[in-house]
Amino acid sequence: MDKSPHSYLAFDGAEDFAREQGLEVVDNSYFITEENVGMLKLAKEANSILFDYRIPLAGADTCSAQAAAGGGHGSNGMSVDFCVKERLDEGFAGLIAVSGTGEVAYGFNCTGMFRGCATEDGFMEVGIWE
Repeated sequence: MDKSPHSYLAFDGAEDFAREQGLEVVDNSYFITEENVGMLKLAKEANSILFDYRIPLAGADTCSAQAAAGGGHGSNGMSVDFCVKERLDEGFAGLIAVSGTGEVAYGFNCTGMFRGCATEDGFMEVGIWE
């Protein structure tokens, strides 16, 4: 991603970018594995989506890469609030940050953000709006 201003690419734009960078583009069938077929079968049987939570989400590290901490300030002094209000495009972004010690912080600069949190000390919160 050193050659793109984006932290996440998808669909036709991702394939176009890959071609421009000289990468081999393969047919989608290349990505169908026995494991994926099994996961799809289980999801259909359960009538719900199953997700392997060990796999990180693309783009989920955007602000922490700038050393923001979940509980306030990171190693370079940036807070979650600063990242959301000053570093991310107004009206389009939100983040949930968890520090190495389990502290949780969130912020968003749009109308609302679906979110939920449950900590070991019993704190629970679910919200959409401010």
